[in-house]
Amino acid sequence: MIPNKQFRRFTVLPPRTCGYFRAYVQDVIFDMKKDTKGRPTNEQRVWKNGVYGAFLEVVFISDDQMINGAKTRFPVGSCWDKEGNLSPAVGKLKQKDMNKAMFMCAQDHKRLFISAGFSDEYLATNDIELTALGEEYVDVDGTTYPGRILHFSWLGVPADKPTNVTLYGKAARFLPREEWDAYIENGDQVEDKREFAWRKKATTGSGTADTSNNGKVDGSKKTTITRPKRTTREVPAK
Repeated sequence: MIPNKQFRRFTVLPPRTCGYFRAYVQDVIFDMKKDTKGRPTNEQRVWKNGVYGAFLEVVFISDDQMINGAKTRFPVGSCWDKEGNLSPAVGKLKQKDMNKAMFMCAQDHKRLFISAGFSDEYLATNDIELTALGEEYVDVDGTTYPGRILHFSWLGVPADKPTNVTLYGKAARFLPREEWDAYIENGDQVEDKREFAWRKKATTGSGTADTSNNGKVDGSKKTTITRPKRTTREVPAK
């Protein structure tokens, strides 16, 4: 979730554990194409899934000093660029598929806005852009933030992650403030149900996987699976 070049300058790491967190939007960054010299152009980049790309650069708010101030980026796709132009890939779809893509995009954005404190009534009667998430905001306790506060469930870094795998954690679901407050009050836990390739590979061998031992199983030598050789059946001559 954090581009490597940006990650190097972050001094506080995002949470490694799962949980319910909140973070304020420090900046809304549109993913712009670059020229041959690496300078940003005026053309917004289209991601592989055919939508325009943007990032919400956020800063965690927490009582835990090991987490408070941690930074990450949430990727946000949009069927429209920052000027309101429809993505060429979406524009080429059949009308039914185009409507579906635009509806799903609008729903994704709505979840962000609801999480940031905008009401259904406000969103129904006002046009709102992603940049609204980066506008100065005063919280209920009187604290002023550079941008809106997002509330979400967070999936951290699994304890069995191999050392050669890069993983920073990710936001699982953006939540309305009331729902987030209820989870915190009840002491609810976030369950990580993600499936990872290294776990699937571990199940192909025998024994219990020990990913901290350089891919070995139960401290023994690395398990090798030998496949049976193919046999050629002779066909009798006619």
